[in-house]
Amino acid sequence: MALQAAGYTVGILPKSLELGGTEILETTFRGAHVWRIPQVQPRWKLRRVIQENLKWNDARIQWLKQTDLRHVKAIIAYTGVGAASAFFYHLNSLCKRRGLRLFCFVVEWQAWRHFSGKQACLNVLDSEFLRRVALRWGDGTITISAFLQDYYTRAGLKSICLPPLLDFTDPIWQGDSNSLHVARHRPLKLLFSGSFRRERHDVILRAVLKMRQEGADMIMEYLGATRDQIEREPGVGPQLVQALGAGVCFHGPVDDPGSVARITRSASFGVLLRDNLRWAQACFPSKVPEFFAMGIPLVANTSSDLMDYLCDEENALVCRAVTVESFYATLQRAWKLTETQFKAMKLAALKSAQRFDARNYAKAYQQLIG
Repeated sequence: MALQAAGYTVGILPKSLELGGTEILETTFRGAHVWRIPQVQPRWKLRRVIQENLKWNDARIQWLKQTDLRHVKAIIAYTGVGAASAFFYHLNSLCKRRGLRLFCFVVEWQAWRHFSGKQACLNVLDSEFLRRVALRWGDGTITISAFLQDYYTRAGLKSICLPPLLDFTDPIWQGDSNSLHVARHRPLKLLFSGSFRRERHDVILRAVLKMRQEGADMIMEYLGATRDQIEREPGVGPQLVQALGAGVCFHGPVDDPGSVARITRSASFGVLLRDNLRWAQACFPSKVPEFFAMGIPLVANTSSDLMDYLCDEENALVCRAVTVESFYATLQRAWKLTETQFKAMKLAALKSAQRFDARNYAKAYQQLIG
């Protein structure tokens, strides 16, 4: 949407999948042309593993090699996790031969502990090599935080910084006309939504337990995470979750967008609490604009660039430190809000969401691409 607002036409090549055939599927999405290129996997497992990790014969790159790209102004890569350096190498080689500029989205710099599975070690090495070396082969980066933009600017690359963007023409952000006028002031519902491995759930849950022990009608809800997953997080355990009783609720993974929106809009506050480490400075929680777009203020600390978007006691309640005592003190402030103050925060959150409207960032893309 931002690229289109900047005056460009956009084509999308999603990650290659085994589509059960060899025909290219062509569709459109939000005015952009989409080509789904089938990836035929080798019969032998060893060859399949080698091809996947070295990105030999990647279907998207092979398709680009056979396509007339004379009218393409630039290619923007979103490399993902796993063999990203190899993919970027092949894509960069193609761009250099065709005289195309290559830019790359850089949306995080993962901590090593965030990788798991059989290829965790390979993915760690690949991630570090991509960010430290491979991305310098291209023409610039589109980063998600000032930390990353500064890193690549100092490396001599052209770089812009964009927060997570929303398309406000999507019906999911419209809601119903009464959603902001029905205050969910009591019970006070706190909601964590999304990938759960990065938050300090031990701090969050202990502070909620302390509030409930003092009589506060407060509930901590999880959307996307199961009880077992949270119990396995460092410092949590089954006993803490059991002690909370009805004070904690797990919705688990929810695939239906309508159900996700309904659960989110029923919350009083969204919750984010991250240690102020390099990985947290590099990324930007996509849940911030999503919560705001649904009129949900935040209880959070200011990792990454959040200090530029969170206004204490306006659209958020800012936690000063990642400790039980500090988060408990922030929850006390949330509990003491009057219904009028609470409604004002919901309206402020909704207004803040406009800062993430994709159309606002057309000029940034024009400055990058020309």
